Amino acid sequence: MPFADCSFDIAVSTGAIHHWKDPTAGLNEICRILKDGGYALIYDLVSDTPKSIMKTASEEFGRLKIFLLWLHAFDEPFYSHKELQLLACPSLFKEGQT
Repeated sequence: MPFADCSFDIAVSTGAIHHWKDPTAGLNEICRILKDGGYALIYDLVSDTPKSIMKTASEEFGRLKIFLLWLHAFDEPFYSHKELQLLACPSLFKEGQT
């Protein structure tokens, strides 16, 4: 990223990490641009989302959108909850929290 080291208090990524070709490199880059004590908030869907939540999402957003999301997962698979958390381990963050 074209930013100096320690430039930001917070970095946010929403619904994108499952597209990253090298998640460790991406997380290291986020770590680089964060100030000491800064926060990285990385949000994405997970493959093991409870059925009750998917049902609620289907009711709220429509069955077609949820179906298209399901189809998308064949091309760009989502991480499981645990896999997403473990992506931080080989990065400069060392650990992820949920």
